[in-house]
Amino acid sequence: DLEIVAALTDQNIPIQPEGTTERLEELDQVYIKVKHPNAAATFGDFEMKSSVGEFGKINRKMQGLEGEVFVGKTSGKGILAGSKGKFNTNEFLGSDGNQGPYRLSGINNEKLIIVIAGSERVYIDGEELKRGENNQYTIDYSLAEITFTTNKLITSASRIVVDFEYTDRQFERNLFGGNATTSFFNDKLKISVNAFNESDDKNNPIDITLTDNDIKILEQAGNDRNKAVKSGITLAQPDSTGKLIGTYILADTLISENTYSYLEYSPGNDSAKYNATFNYVGNGLGDYNRVSIGNYEFVGKGGGEYLPIVFIPMPQQKQIGNVLLEARPWKKFVVSAELAGSIYDRNTFSELDNSENYGRAHNIKLELEKSKIGISGLNFGELGLSYRERFIQDKFTSLDRFNSVEYNREYNISDSKKLDETLREARMMFQPYEELQTNFNYGFLKRGESFNSNRFFGDFKLQKLSNYKILYNYDYVNTNDISIRSDWFKQNAVASYDFGFITPGVDYLFDDRKEWNSSSDSLSQQSRKFSEIGTFITLSKFSGINITAKYSLRDEYSALNGILEHESISNQQSIALNYSGINEVNSSLDITLRNKHFTDTFSDLGLLDNKSVLI
Repeated sequence: DLEIVAALTDQNIPIQPEGTTERLEELDQVYIKVKHPNAAATFGDFEMKSSVGEFGKINRKMQGLEGEVFVGKTSGKGILAGSKGKFNTNEFLGSDGNQGPYRLSGINNEKLIIVIAGSERVYIDGEELKRGENNQYTIDYSLAEITFTTNKLITSASRIVVDFEYTDRQFERNLFGGNATTSFFNDKLKISVNAFNESDDKNNPIDITLTDNDIKILEQAGNDRNKAVKSGITLAQPDSTGKLIGTYILADTLISENTYSYLEYSPGNDSAKYNATFNYVGNGLGDYNRVSIGNYEFVGKGGGEYLPIVFIPMPQQKQIGNVLLEARPWKKFVVSAELAGSIYDRNTFSELDNSENYGRAHNIKLELEKSKIGISGLNFGELGLSYRERFIQDKFTSLDRFNSVEYNREYNISDSKKLDETLREARMMFQPYEELQTNFNYGFLKRGESFNSNRFFGDFKLQKLSNYKILYNYDYVNTNDISIRSDWFKQNAVASYDFGFITPGVDYLFDDRKEWNSSSDSLSQQSRKFSEIGTFITLSKFSGINITAKYSLRDEYSALNGILEHESISNQQSIALNYSGINEVNSSLDITLRNKHFTDTFSDLGLLDNKSVLI
């Protein structure tokens, strides 16, 4: 009863596959999988996916051993392997007329990283994209750069999120742990446990060398990355005549009556006796700004983004464990409770700050699954209800994403600082008849002592497969945070009707965000509004030809001097044609044109009209 599957390829080819196709052909891959009705084991390179509850999600490219056991209603999985990379998320806005490349960075804004092939998940406006030149994006794994194809127009309103794994070649990284699930009482009670440990091996560096002094600095740094640094200023090496030839002069200046030494870029100057390595530390946290490659200019204490320092790599360790209980006392009623704890040691060389490493979280959910309702034989449709309450401590951390991609936008969270968080959500689904389905939702979020959001959202769906389709979504969130309050209303709709092989339709998108300082009625710079209406027509399966043509118009408003002013108007035209009438021929043509015109008020501020053409 054994089945063996193996893939054996050359381990001596140290190159990444090209990220231009939907499926990757990885050259450096070796694995052997042995399967039995009651067990399975994988040795070598494999992708590990595990999901227990909300907090126990993990998706990694691994190299090692994975074992699984299936006995009756009990199943278990164990992992002992080397993790190929670290998990990270980048969020940024696109630029008008710029399809890429967009550079990805590491957890600490490192630029010199290598993305693990196939580990990325790319989203725009919450929608996951497909990799490939014939799809929406391509990626250069070695340069950590993403370029979007002509199938996906990028604008300044495009919200781009990328989840990925990367290697920075600092420490070997290991992962071990496992999970198990079993059920009792005819599946009315289900119990799942999950525990994983992912850590850097501090005694096994890869492309770095730690001196005794480096280790001493790390031991005294605790969890503070800004303390795990050493000077990036070095004395230049002498030439054959003994003269020091550097690129920087070390000069002195007075700041608040205190003498302060700073670097002045002056290559070729006889006084330039120093070289320097600069690192990005954040806006307003540095003293220098970058002018060009190797040229950094002193702009005053705390006035820049860079410092002449070298960050010493800090080996890290993450541990997470969670228990999930699911009970079904009645056929359509489900109760679940999840308790999770985590330990995140940001510097395993140091014993300092270890009391700050532990965090906890819990999630409780009640659900009445969709059920028919009626009185005296009268059918009133189907009704479903659910409620959940979740608490996450500020120190809790996970191995992978557990919130939705648009979570921060949904609840209007602008502060990236981690705080204690309580979330309550209630949902009612009502389907009076087969073609009509509605969802009504309420959410409440509290972060720390001052931030809270009340959110009302839902959707309306009227659809008859052979004729018409109407979809409508709405989302309103009211937020209060110390001295700031805001109202944010979003809605979108689409309607279409089938006339045989021709389907015309319209769609609508609206977003209105107003934010005030509590002591003023003037709108903040974060306020904005836009509306977009489009019409489209689709010709499908007509002699092997599919055509979709669309035209849309978008109005945008931005806050200026405390009020919303008309900023721009954009129009977009697109046509997509595909022919696959015979098996031997498949051809497609896509053309997108977009014009954005700024009003005189914003043109005077330096904003320029632009045009995008994608073919």
